[in-house]
Amino acid sequence: MNGQAIIEQLETRRKELGMTDEAFARLLGISRPLWSQLRSGRRRLTLAVLRGILRAFPDWEEAVLALLREEA
Repeated sequence: MNGQAIIEQLETRRKELGMTDEAFARLLGISRPLWSQLRSGRRRLTLAVLRGILRAFPDWEEAVLALLREEA
């Protein structure tokens, strides 16, 4: 799984939860502008963002680990 696929899944999850971009970014521990840049592909996932994803969604551990393996 690549970074963009994770972002797309996060966007799907955000919509399922009925959250605004602002609230979802806060949940991930990032700013709304950074969330927007990630969604548009202007920024790549960083370790800090991945940590935020895991704090918010611990069940995503396998997807995050797969991404890190691909990037290594």
